[in-house]
Amino acid sequence: MPKHIEVHKLSGTSGDVCLVRLLDKKLNNPLVIQETVGELAALVDEGHTKLAISFANVEVLMSAFLNSLLKLRQRLDENSGAIRICDLSPPVRDAFTVPKLDRVFVIKATQKDALADF
Repeated sequence: MPKHIEVHKLSGTSGDVCLVRLLDKKLNNPLVIQETVGELAALVDEGHTKLAISFANVEVLMSAFLNSLLKLRQRLDENSGAIRICDLSPPVRDAFTVPKLDRVFVIKATQKDALADF
């Protein structure tokens, strides 16, 4: 299976955090979305409850990915976990703000800001 994320496991004063970098430029293919979400879900299945997800490489994404991200957030909420979103380009930021997902997800400008928010 191709790898769609890069994970850096970090320890800090608030516990362990996974910094996740999305590697695909385009999250508009259903198979790529399914595999990417599967890799993110595997982190949660392994017990990781704090994810900082960097969209620095992402140029395009479909609403299907955002829907899956919402489901993942719900799973984390049920386990006292959290997601922080960071490194959004203007078009990707619009994908979050138009449907008002910026009110659902905590969005930070940089990875450093996202990690500091835990």
